[in-house]
Amino acid sequence: TGTFNATLQVRTTTGCTSPVFSFPVTVHPNPVPSFNMSNACLPDGVVNFTSTSTIADGSQTGFIYNWNFGNPASGTLNTATIRDPSHRYSSTGPFTIKLIVTSNNGCIDSISRVQNNIFPQPRAGLTAPAEVCWQTPVTFRDNSNGITHPVTRWEWRFENASGTVVHTSTQRDPVFNFATPGTYTVRHWVFTNQNCVSDTAVFNIVINPWPT
Repeated sequence: TGTFNATLQVRTTTGCTSPVFSFPVTVHPNPVPSFNMSNACLPDGVVNFTSTSTIADGSQTGFIYNWNFGNPASGTLNTATIRDPSHRYSSTGPFTIKLIVTSNNGCIDSISRVQNNIFPQPRAGLTAPAEVCWQTPVTFRDNSNGITHPVTRWEWRFENASGTVVHTSTQRDPVFNFATPGTYTVRHWVFTNQNCVSDTAVFNIVINPWPT
C-alpha cells in the first residue's frame, strides 16, 4: 500500500517517442473482516454479532457492513447493514454467517463463520404423589432434561388455590410440608450450565384433611 508514481512513454515503430506522462497511483489497504458472536438458547434464539474488523490505515469508522445470517427462512431479516446486529434463529442450526466489509476507498473483503452454539430449550419435569394426608412431608423429585447440557439450577414455586405463593425452593429435590389441607399448584423450571431456561412444569397436588 502507499502512493506510487506511474510513468508512460509511447514509441512508434519508426522510432518516434512521446513525452513521458507521469501520474500518481495510490494503493489502499484491504479491510480485515472479523466478528464475534454470542451463544443462544431456544426458543428466544437471539444471537448478537460484534464486528472486530480492522484496516491498516485506521479508517474502520468508514466501513460499510453487509451481513448474511445464513437463515433464508427469516426472509428480509436474513441480512443487515449495521456494525453490530442481532438475529433470531428458530432452530439449532448450524448456520453459516458471512460478513462483507467495504472500506471508505471501496476495497472489499469478507469472512464466513459457522454458528453451532444455539442450544435447544431444556424440558422441565417432576414427580410427586398426586395426593397425601395433611402434615405429611412431600418430596418433589426433579426429572428435567437439559437436552444438550447439564441442569445446574432448579426453581420451585408452590401456590395455594388462590394463587398465593406459600413456598419457594432452589433445591433439586425439595421436601415441603403444606400448612393446611387443600389443592396446591407446583411450578418447576430449570437452567442449564449455558443459562438456558426450560419450559415450566405444572403439577397439582391435593393435601387431604384428617378424618374427624
